[in-house]
Amino acid sequence: MLNRLKTHLFFVCLISSVTLSSSSIALATEQNPAPPTTTATSDTDKPKTQFPEGKALHDTNCVKCHQSMTFEKADDIYTRPERFVKSYDSLKTQIQRCVTNTDLMWFDEEIEKVANYLNEQYYHFEIKE
Repeated sequence: MLNRLKTHLFFVCLISSVTLSSSSIALATEQNPAPPTTTATSDTDKPKTQFPEGKALHDTNCVKCHQSMTFEKADDIYTRPERFVKSYDSLKTQIQRCVTNTDLMWFDEEIEKVANYLNEQYYHFEIKE
């Protein structure tokens, strides 16, 4: 019961943090725009993923928020032992929560692309069609 309460409390804090930090990120981005990025020039510079569109969506929209949480690196949220995501369907559901909490307005296809990328990189769930 205590573990369930802790998990629930953590989730509530996580949602609150996402909501608050998205406003701060938007303001900080307006005041300090990111420098222009360069494109890959050789095969070794290209991302090592089968889902480059999902990686691009993730890197653009998810990393800053996840880094602003208590984790040292943005991907710590995916690799921590007490992670919430336990299946491919729950991964897509969690992405939808993040999309909703940050007012991103993504289509299902974009959620699917990010889910495929994260699954490839971190989770390795079996995808049932």
